[in-house]
This record gives sequence, structure tokens and C-alpha cells, in this order.
Amino acid sequence: MRNLSYGRLNGRERGNGNSGGFIMWLLRPSRLVPIIIILTVVPLCTHYFLSKIELLQATSEAYHAERRLLLDLHDPFGDLSEYKCENLKGRIQELLNIKTSVSNELRDLEQRRLQLQESIAAATTRIDSLKQEENHIKTELERLKSSVEQAILAQKELFEKNMPQIAAPKRIRANHEDSIFNPLSPNHAIEMCRMHNCFDYSRCSVLSGFPIYFYDVDKYHTSADIEIFVKTTVKQALGYNPHITNDPDEACVFIALIGENLRSGYDKKILETNLHSLSHWNGDGRNHVLLNFGRTFYSRDIFTGVNTGHALIVQSHFSFAQYRPNFDFIAPPLLGLPGGDVWHNLPPIIPAKRKYLLSFQGELPPLRPYIDSGQLPLDGTDGLRDEAMLVDELDKLQQTPTDDLFLLQFSCRGSGGYGDLSEWQICDTETTRTGLLKESTFTLILAPHNASQVSTVILQTRIFEALKYGAIPVILGNYVQLPLSEALDWKKLAIIHPKARVSELHFLIRTFSNADILALRRQGRFVWEKYFGSTQAVLDSIMAVLRERLSIPPMPAPQEPSPSVFNESFEVLLNSLARLYGLPYLNKVIVVWNSPRLPSEDIRWPDIKVPVQVIRAERNSLNNRFLPYSEIETEAVLSVDDDAHLRHDEIVFGFRVWREERDRVVGFPGRFHAWDLNFGGWLYNSNYSCELSMVLTGAAFFHKYYSYVYSHVMPQAIRDKVDEYMNCEDIAMNFLVSHYTRRPPVKVTSRWTFRCPGCPVSLSEDDSHFTERHKCINFFTQVYGYNPLLNTQYRVDSVLFKTRLPHDKQKCFKFI
Repeated sequence: MRNLSYGRLNGRERGNGNSGGFIMWLLRPSRLVPIIIILTVVPLCTHYFLSKIELLQATSEAYHAERRLLLDLHDPFGDLSEYKCENLKGRIQELLNIKTSVSNELRDLEQRRLQLQESIAAATTRIDSLKQEENHIKTELERLKSSVEQAILAQKELFEKNMPQIAAPKRIRANHEDSIFNPLSPNHAIEMCRMHNCFDYSRCSVLSGFPIYFYDVDKYHTSADIEIFVKTTVKQALGYNPHITNDPDEACVFIALIGENLRSGYDKKILETNLHSLSHWNGDGRNHVLLNFGRTFYSRDIFTGVNTGHALIVQSHFSFAQYRPNFDFIAPPLLGLPGGDVWHNLPPIIPAKRKYLLSFQGELPPLRPYIDSGQLPLDGTDGLRDEAMLVDELDKLQQTPTDDLFLLQFSCRGSGGYGDLSEWQICDTETTRTGLLKESTFTLILAPHNASQVSTVILQTRIFEALKYGAIPVILGNYVQLPLSEALDWKKLAIIHPKARVSELHFLIRTFSNADILALRRQGRFVWEKYFGSTQAVLDSIMAVLRERLSIPPMPAPQEPSPSVFNESFEVLLNSLARLYGLPYLNKVIVVWNSPRLPSEDIRWPDIKVPVQVIRAERNSLNNRFLPYSEIETEAVLSVDDDAHLRHDEIVFGFRVWREERDRVVGFPGRFHAWDLNFGGWLYNSNYSCELSMVLTGAAFFHKYYSYVYSHVMPQAIRDKVDEYMNCEDIAMNFLVSHYTRRPPVKVTSRWTFRCPGCPVSLSEDDSHFTERHKCINFFTQVYGYNPLLNTQYRVDSVLFKTRLPHDKQKCFKFI
């Protein structure tokens, strides 16, 4: 290019005019722009046109090829004349590829068909096998059923063969006249009567239920006069006794109330005649119980010289010759209330030590002249010399210079005494005696100096008043017999020594610590309330001891009916029940429904694989949670509020702990009580503390026995207070269990509170909640006479709690 340009310049420079002019024209600026535009636009337009033609041609060929392919699919061997040789070869190759693909698909389908046929054949074979197995199992089941039925029949036959009369009859002999007891011969005296030879057991089978027939005092006049209080209260008390029957033919025991106001020997003849004329006396008075309750200090034995046959005698006054051990009953006088709560006007049990360490008030009239003169009698007539020596020793004790005060008065100081002249008489009025006993730690009780007397009304009255007012009885006597000694261990509530140890009395009573004194006083108060405090208690105790003699089991404790009702519920309760699904050891769930609203039938309780019994209470009371419902079939009761959240492992662990502490309350939330000096009373506290004295029953285990005691034995005043405040039922249960066991509750795991997110406002969030609980503790303390709650720092956790174990080991309770 460069050489060409250069030659043209040389030729122009050589004078070639034409050539040089043409070149110069081409290079003129005015013509250069059009030329450039033409040279640029024309090639672009040409290129665009040609590309469009090629695209249209390719599209047309593709369309014709696709159309030919569709035609070939319908007719692969159609007209091939339009194909060229090279196109035909490609087409054949394409058809061969299609054939290969279709063959492969057909082969896969055939293989799947064969597999399905094999699966169907295997399933059919399995069905046939299962049918054969089902027939075999049915045959085996029928054989087992037949074997079980044969085994039951064989067991029944063997049982009937070995024990043809497994059920004991209600009466050992169908005809009670044909008795099997061994009566005394006429040559034996009545004083030889004992249960084995004077009581007819044939009327009292172990399944009889111990039926008692009471002679109506208004119909059968056994004696001249019966004090109106005695007659009324005895009749009323026996009317409440569950063993009473109106059918004398089925009776095991016959009770007759005898009056004591007999004026002469002629009256005793009338008494004997009246006794023998009782409709079921049966000639000798077998199985009869004669009640003689004296309420005066001059009451005496009225049966001396009266032929009482084989009847048992119940009274306070017995002579040594007349009393028949383990046959007759020494009973306290009826000085208490007719029945009901008897805790009113009783002094508190604490403090242990009172103003006087030992007190005594009494007078022995034949000894009084010698006491006034300071000289002992020279002879020992009627034991007066021994009594004078005893008084002399007691005076020495009283004059011993110690900080402890003694108040021993052996003279009624001109006011005169009450009682028989042969024993220590009672001085002053009941109010005066009561005031002294409330201020005495111990009180001295001197048995009759006459050895012929084993019990007197005065002696039993002193014991009655001492136990009532918390003065521990110190009984000095050689022949004394205490009431209901078959059932009561008197060493747990009294100090009993012979009179010969009077010189050691000062030392003996000082060996008792405060804890020992409180234990004796507490047991004495318990015995007084349950056995002596009312006419009801005295009669029930006597009948219970007689029943125990006969080896007749007691009647079942009363259970609260638990009719099933289908009731409405809130979501919180339903969720609480649902969480119990799969809980080990769970027998059933009882929902105590206190809501006054009517039940809703469209509520469906969650299926937790155990029965759910919904009990609609008759009234809205927190005491309902502790009723002994008949549906409760287990000893362990888990009391849970509807808003309490407990894990399964916590419940199982708590139950395992309860099995080792069955007499205690075992639970989760702990509380304690404390004495407030500023408040001057007990306060309830729910703060965190190193000690606890209560476990709330909103999440706790207790024995079903305590539900009976809570509902039927615990003073009614406590249940009334619970209803008044709609509060404190858990405190009442803790008081009860600690009072009976003298042990604190058991807290398990470290949980303190049980919050329920989304639950409605509970009673415990009321401002008055804690104020009421303070009042409850102080009121319950007043009823019991002391605060039985015991503090403890003991808590039960899992053995491996916080113990590091290898990764391949597992704890029984991982989080407890």
C-alpha cells in the first residue's frame, strides 16, 4: 500500500496532468462525506437483508423437518423419495434411537410388573399365614380359657373341701339358749366371775358387729332414782353409738343404767328384784353391763349384798373383795360435758414449770386431831399411823429450802371436806381447786389408806381434775386401780409410786426435764379429752374396751359418699389432669368440685389411662379436700391444687419418700412459724428460711387415716374456723399430724413455690390471706393447748443429687 501511494506521487510530480487531477478530486473535502456514508450504510443494509433470508429459510426447514418427523411417527415407512441419501441415513439413525429408548422403557415396565406380582404373591402368602396363625391363636386361647375355668373350679372345690364354712356366722350358736360358755356352778361365788366363765361368747361372733341393746330408762325402772343429768346424757350418748341395736335377739351385750340413791337394805332388795326381772336377764344376767355413774363425793358401791349374777359392773367405787380384774370396769365419774368439743376453758400445756412444783389439798378427819397437835397416833388402827407418818414426811419436803414452791394442805381449815371419812376428803369449791391445779406442775393424789378400797369416787375425781387442768398426777398408793387400765398406759401420763417412797418424792419429781413434763401433760390432756372429758367419751371407751376383750374387730371408719358427677372445668384443671398422663403408681384421680355452678355435660376430661372421679361437694368448704371419700382405695393420698405444677419425677420421688415415712406429711412447698415478741403471738411465714415446720397440702402426700381423724376426731372448732376464713386447712392438717406423731413434716426437693402462668388469681393473693393464717395458728394453739408444730432443717433429695457421674451412667432422678 505504501509503495503504491508513493508511485502515484512520483507520476504526478512528472507532469502527468490527467492522473493528478482525478486524485485530487477524490480527496476533496466537499465530496468525501457522502462517499463515506454510502460506503458505510450500503454494506450494513446488505448484511441485514441476507441474515433475514437465512433465518426464514432455516425456520422453514425446521418446520418441514418437524412435520416430517410427526408423519414418520405415524407412518415411519412412508414416502422416503423426498429424502436425500445422506438425510435418509440420519433419519434411520434417529428412528433406531427412538426404538432403543422405547424398548428400554418397556423393559423397565415389565420388570416393575414382575416385581409387583411378586409382592402381591408374597402378601397373599403372608395373609394366608396370618390367618392360619390367627386360627391357631384362637384355638390356643380357647384352650387356655378352658384351662382357667377348670383351674378355678378345682380351686373352688379344694377351697370348699378344706374350708367348708369360710364365713363365720353372726352368732356362734343359732339358738343362744344352747350356749357354749362354761357358767359357774352354784358352789362358786359371784366374785370368781371372769370373761371365760361368766360371759356367753356364743352371742358375739367376730362378724356380729358387736350389737348393743340398751334398756330404756323410762321403761325399765331398775332403781329408785337416777340423776337427771346422768339419765339424759347416757341415753343420748348411747343413741349416737354405732353399735346400738333395737333388736334384743341379735344383741351381744345388754346395758342397764342403775341409780345410786339407795337409802336402806330394803332398797337393795328392790334393786335385785328389778335386775332379775329385766326382760333378757336370762336367769343369771349373762352379757349384761350394769352402769353406776356417781357424780357426788359421797357415792358408794351399791351392789354389795346384791346378787348381780354374771353381769359386768361399771362404777368408780370398788372394794378389794368386790372388784373382779379384767371383768368389771373402773370408770371415771361423769363430771364432763355430754359430748362434743371439750377443749374450752382448758389451760395451755406450756410453760412446763408452773408456780407450784407440787400441790395437795385434802383432809383425813380421823387424823386431823393428831395433825393439829403435832403428835402421831400410837396405834396403827385403820392405817392412821401410816398416814400420819406420810404427812410428816411430806411436811419435811415442804419445808426444804428450795426455789420450787410446795403447797401441801392436809386440813380443809374449818371449811370441812367432801367424801367418805375413811379417805382423804376434797376441800373447797371446784373453782378454788381449779385455780390451784392450773398453777401446779405436779399434784399429789393419795390413795385410800384402807387396803380394802381399790378405787373411790374421790380418787377418780382427783385424777379427773388433775388431767383436765394439766397438773401431772403423782399417785401414792399400794392397792390403787386406775380407770380403763386395759387400754391406757398410765405411766405415760402419771407418776405412780407406793407410799413407802414418799421420802424420795422430792428427788423423783425433780428428775423430770421440761420435755418430760410436757410429754406427760400432753398425754394426760389427750386421755382426758378422748376418754374422760364427756359422757360420750366415757361410754364409747368402755364399750371399745369390752369389744377388744371379745376380739371383735371395730366397725369400719365412716367414709364420705363420693357420687360420680360430670362437671364443668376450667382450662387450668384440664391441663393439670393432662399432665398426669403416664404417671407411675397412679391409681385414680378424684376431683373435689366446690364450685356452686351447675355441671356442664359437654366437658370431656382428658384420657390419662386411669379413672377420673369428679365429686361435687354439698357445700363450698376447704375441709372437703380431706374427707375420707369411699373412692379412695389406697393408703397414700396425693393432695394437689389444680394450679400446682409438678413433674412426674418429683411426684414419684415424693411417693418413694412417703413410703418410708408413712405417718408424716411429705410434700414440696415448705413454710414455718415463729413467735413474734411485738405481736405477742405466733406468725405464719412463707419466706425462705433454714427451717420449716409445715408442708402445704397443695402438693403433699399423707396417709388416708389422717382424713378420718381430720373429719371425725379433730375438734369441730378447727373445721369451723377453716370455713369461716375459707383458709388454713393445710395448717390444720399439719397441726393434726404433728400433734399425733410429735414429728415434723418432710420436705422433698428444693422447690419452694409452684407458680402457674396464666392461672386466675388465687385465694393466697388476697391481702387478708396472711392475716388470717396468723390468726389460725394462734387459734389452733388455743384449741390444742400448745403449738404442736416442730421445726426441722431436714430435707430429702435424691441420693445422687449433685453427684458427678460418668457420661455412660444415668441417675435415677436427674434433677432431684
